[in-house]
Amino acid sequence: MKELRTKHLLGLLGLFLLLFVCGALVSCEAVGGVPTGTTGAVTTVPTATTTANTTLDAVTTAPIVTTAPIVTTAPPVTTAPTVTTAPPEDEGLLTVVFCDHDGTVLKKIRGILPGESVSPPASPTRDGFEFVGWDKSFDDIRESMTVTALYSVLYTEPTVFVRDMSASAGDTVTVAVRVKNNPGILAMLLSVSYDDTALTLVGAASGEAFSPLTMTPGGTLVSGCCFAWDGVELEEGDVKDGEILLLRFAVAEDAAPAAYTITLACGARDILDNHLAPLAVTAVAGTLTVK
Repeated sequence: MKELRTKHLLGLLGLFLLLFVCGALVSCEAVGGVPTGTTGAVTTVPTATTTANTTLDAVTTAPIVTTAPIVTTAPPVTTAPTVTTAPPEDEGLLTVVFCDHDGTVLKKIRGILPGESVSPPASPTRDGFEFVGWDKSFDDIRESMTVTALYSVLYTEPTVFVRDMSASAGDTVTVAVRVKNNPGILAMLLSVSYDDTALTLVGAASGEAFSPLTMTPGGTLVSGCCFAWDGVELEEGDVKDGEILLLRFAVAEDAAPAAYTITLACGARDILDNHLAPLAVTAVAGTLTVK
């Protein structure tokens, strides 16, 4: 009886071990590997698992390409040039510009009220010439204007000459006759000729340089008329250079723009000194330019 019980127990133990081994093998097949703790048994990895691993190894991912960022630069900003405009002249005010013979501005005066007078700049200089004044009056100014310096040639001999002037058609202008290197003139007879189609002589007066002498116009003031000066005796200080005759011309309204010549003439015995001896004096013409 005891022997039969032992056999029965051994049978049950063998069955239990068999079931345990079978369960372990089934678990291995389910996970595709060798069961942990089992020795002496070789289990082949299922083909399906191997194929899956091979497929994963063959996948190659493309490298990530990083492109440089596009830099957009703003176009250069061009600013408009600053335009400076001259301030407008106050309404009703006048401007006088003093210029040298070549147009160089010597002085510019703004804001002049009508009827006012202005002061000129310092007398300019010019090689080979003598400054003799300005071509326009700047007393009692009624309009804006340009005043130009006037020169005469630096004469080395006794000379009487016409100072060049300029004007516009319709103007009335004073033209000066001057003496340079006065040798002591006590008496003189001088004729004046001009283009009477453009100019009309409307007045004449003796100049400061001949103030010790008496002037007598020779008849009607027309082209070719004469002017005579005479005196009793010249005192020390009476002999001087400067203006001897002031001729006032009216320019015709229809005068063409041109330089009109004013000519002086005197005879060999028309100029006398303090002892009534004839003097050698050169007479030089000048021009009145109509602009």
